[in-house]
Amino acid sequence: VAEYDLDVHVVDTYNSSWSCSSRVLVTLLDINDSPPKFILSNLSASLPENSKVGAVVTLVHAVDSDIGMNSKLRYSLTDSAKGMFSIVSNTGLVRLAKKLDRELQERYTLVVRARDEGSPPLSSTAPLVVRVLDVNDNPPVFVKNVYSVEVAESAPLDTDILRVEAYS
Repeated sequence: VAEYDLDVHVVDTYNSSWSCSSRVLVTLLDINDSPPKFILSNLSASLPENSKVGAVVTLVHAVDSDIGMNSKLRYSLTDSAKGMFSIVSNTGLVRLAKKLDRELQERYTLVVRARDEGSPPLSSTAPLVVRVLDVNDNPPVFVKNVYSVEVAESAPLDTDILRVEAYS
């Protein structure tokens, strides 16, 4: 809210000896005419697939050039990837809501909304890409369940006798 303190002096043009003065306080009230803007237009984060539920993913931040309630922001996820992520509405802190598995999905694209508390409320959105980092959490598995080989008794030392395949 901007305030201006003015001294007003009025003089009668017919009789200049008639005049008066007054002090006037002018208060300008803000209208909600500026939508929130995200500091970064393309948001991204990454976290290991073994992160605990509740782990911090990132902190998003938007600004609103209005003042007062017109600039107070609330954050939400319009697409939380089927509940995989959550956001703290008054801070923009994005958290992991469900367990990750990179072998099932290695990237999530969320939509973050910043909405002001003006009347009418204004909002904007920004994409948030979350990359899941691989952790070696799967034991190797052999291609075949059983391997068998016959070795000649006279085979020299260090002879390759069997090659097995495994994947993880």
